[in-house]
Amino acid sequence: MFNMNLRFEDKKGPVFDKPLRSETDFNNLPSELDLSKLSYVNETIKNIKTELNDSLPLIGFIGSPWTVATYLIEGNSTKKFTYIKNMMHENSNLLDKILDMITRGSIHYVNEQINQGVDAFMIFDTWGGLLSKNDYYNYSLKHIEKIISSTNRHDIPIIYYSRSNTNFESLKNMGIDCVGISSDNNLGDIYNLFDQKIALQGNLNTEVLKQENSVIKKEINKTLKSFPNDTGHVFNLGSGITPDIHPDKVAFLIDQVNEISSK
Repeated sequence: MFNMNLRFEDKKGPVFDKPLRSETDFNNLPSELDLSKLSYVNETIKNIKTELNDSLPLIGFIGSPWTVATYLIEGNSTKKFTYIKNMMHENSNLLDKILDMITRGSIHYVNEQINQGVDAFMIFDTWGGLLSKNDYYNYSLKHIEKIISSTNRHDIPIIYYSRSNTNFESLKNMGIDCVGISSDNNLGDIYNLFDQKIALQGNLNTEVLKQENSVIKKEINKTLKSFPNDTGHVFNLGSGITPDIHPDKVAFLIDQVNEISSK
């Protein structure tokens, strides 16, 4: 969409060989977004919806503008975030332009997914916890608000995810229906933080799936019991699944959650 070459490296993740770090880099991008490059996503959604035949809901997703910007500016996955932090303090106007560009693209992307039939969509603000309270709004939530208000929702639920709960208080009036939380948080505590008015998704530690089935079952029960209500909780992992997790463990997890939840 942004005409930036993306590749994936084993054990490193997404890599942009020419990241956005200067006004020149930004000005070299096309002025119009090429949405045709996302046509394969639309086809995939249509195919999955046909296959599901309304037996299960299909969740679409985007990365938040802030989180996408970390990859476009850093050039790859990082734990330091040196370039985007420097840009925030030394050239905030450029960062604003990059975030506005990503927001425009995200609005088109979300609306296309909704048009193709997704039943909910999830916004991954994975690195929102890097920001202070004021910066959190200016560089992340402001753009998410714009995406939410510009989408053809038709009562489609919105799920928001962040690894950190540092600024979760700011989410209360965002129009978000569900918040995904990492395994570092307690479901009951976060549910009370939102006055039990927002559903939660999460938050089994992914590392548990490397254990014996008996341990997995025990941790599933522990996660379910940490949520205080019978409704308002979507079971999920607390972070993305890793390549070293055997698919059989995922199948066992799903079967166990279905079995326990039905009781």
